Amino acid sequence: MFVIAALMASCKTKEPHYVVKGKISGADSTTFFLQKREAGKFVKIDSAVVLKGEFTMTGGKVDYPDMVYLMAKNSRMGKSFYLENAEITITGKLDSLYLAKVTGSKTQSEFDSLQASMKPVNNKYRDLYSVYQEAEKAGNKAKTDSIDKVFDILQKEMTQIEKDFVICDSAHGQLPQAGSVQSRQIEIGAALVGFLVGHAYRKNDSLAVRRNLPVGDAIHRQHVVYGKRMGVCRRRQSRQ
Repeated sequence: MFVIAALMASCKTKEPHYVVKGKISGADSTTFFLQKREAGKFVKIDSAVVLKGEFTMTGGKVDYPDMVYLMAKNSRMGKSFYLENAEITITGKLDSLYLAKVTGSKTQSEFDSLQASMKPVNNKYRDLYSVYQEAEKAGNKAKTDSIDKVFDILQKEMTQIEKDFVICDSAHGQLPQAGSVQSRQIEIGAALVGFLVGHAYRKNDSLAVRRNLPVGDAIHRQHVVYGKRMGVCRRRQSRQ
């Protein structure tokens, strides 16, 4: 009986699942919640209390990499990251949780790389947006029109960077057709990527405005698209 029980336990541990380990200094006795966004609200997935600076959350199978939020109870401190079937470790300090380091999530590492590649374009976007606002306040239409043309160029650069990064099928000559759902998802991602990495973007270009979505929902929707896409890519690559 003991042997059977041990074998059953062993089989269960081999099933796909997630483990989130936290090493958060200054957070003893603090309760942390793992949440995701659904229908405009945050929904709790898991929770744990920090003991001696550490906590562990363990859950079942994650169907595809999904953006989640680690939040400290009674605090505005939090950290977003991609949850997937892996052992993920979050290391940081309670008073600067948003700067915590995330390791173990391959999708998060890939997204961090995307953020890094987008940074030069986003910096240009941010700097130009300040100039655009000043010109708009001054009623200088010629200048705002000129900056708009530069914005269009930068957005094309954003779109191309994300296409190059996300489309894993290109190596097999299976690029999404123009106008297809996959192609549109990538275009939406590029339109929002400036906001996703915390930089300025033009209000008229935001998915939230075009679709009358709350900004938080629009951002999370793109995270879901990205997570699903990368999950599909990884499964295909594992079968090659």
